[in-house]
Amino acid sequence: MTSFKQERIQKVLAQLGVASRRTIESWIQEGKISVNGTKATLGQPIGPHDRVQVSGKTIPLRNYGELPTRVLMYYKPEGEVCSHQAMEECPSVFAALPHMKDGKWVMIGRLDVNSMGLLLFTNNGQLAHSMMHPRFQVPRKYVVRTLGKVTDEHIENMKMGVLFEEGLFKFDEFIVHPDRTGVNQWFTVTLHQGHYREVRRLFESQGVTVNRLSRIQFGDVMLPRELRRGKWQELSEMAVKRLMKRYVNVPVGEERLVDEQAPGKTVYAGRNSRSAFKDKSVDPSSFTGKTLHNPLAGKKKTGQGSKKTRIPVSFR
Repeated sequence: MTSFKQERIQKVLAQLGVASRRTIESWIQEGKISVNGTKATLGQPIGPHDRVQVSGKTIPLRNYGELPTRVLMYYKPEGEVCSHQAMEECPSVFAALPHMKDGKWVMIGRLDVNSMGLLLFTNNGQLAHSMMHPRFQVPRKYVVRTLGKVTDEHIENMKMGVLFEEGLFKFDEFIVHPDRTGVNQWFTVTLHQGHYREVRRLFESQGVTVNRLSRIQFGDVMLPRELRRGKWQELSEMAVKRLMKRYVNVPVGEERLVDEQAPGKTVYAGRNSRSAFKDKSVDPSSFTGKTLHNPLAGKKKTGQGSKKTRIPVSFR
């Protein structure tokens, strides 16, 4: 048995890959976690000799502090759901991941069923929690295809901010790709909030429909060009160490610098991607949020960018 000293229950269970720290905290508040037969409390210290149960299932503590942290990049196809439970005709993204003998995969961020692109998974719930925490302002980058004219005023509105019930949504960066022709327009956008359907809702607030959306970057991790839909690739040990140093082992306020992601080994999922869903697009009627445009929006026009600007990744 491991000889770790007592640690907070959220930290121990998160690092064992039980769930993200935020999820564990909610389970404790809901009374789903017990220690030695008594309901756990937030911040409760536990040690190797304690008996911890989650919804009646005993969690072995023997591997705490010994399991190496792993991180997977997964190219999510459209039509897969970001939950452990599959939906009608929509498989779960977890079905494509490799089996873990100890711990389980924790998802870092989400994508809606009609979106595609980069998803990150780790067996370290503390890392997942940190990368999703607002403190780190982790940027997410997307390639967007829209149906409908996006004007300079629309762009400025979305950069200045649109007020939703959850707060102010806005893009940190907005790149136009004018070299694409046809009824569709193409953009690369960056934001850091990570609210539910944030990219689609920002465009819909301007009367524009997003008919294809792909995430190409999460923090310092970029979607590799060679990675195909429905397949996953594991980050190298050095790349994982960089993520841990930046998001887990660094005190608040200290500068966080991470070198370029090191390449990992490509491994293919055990099933083919569900290409039957690749042409699905969002239903505009599903959006019910009320918006309020920033009063400063529209006063400053933005340029259309260089004609040499290229979209970083195609919808393969």
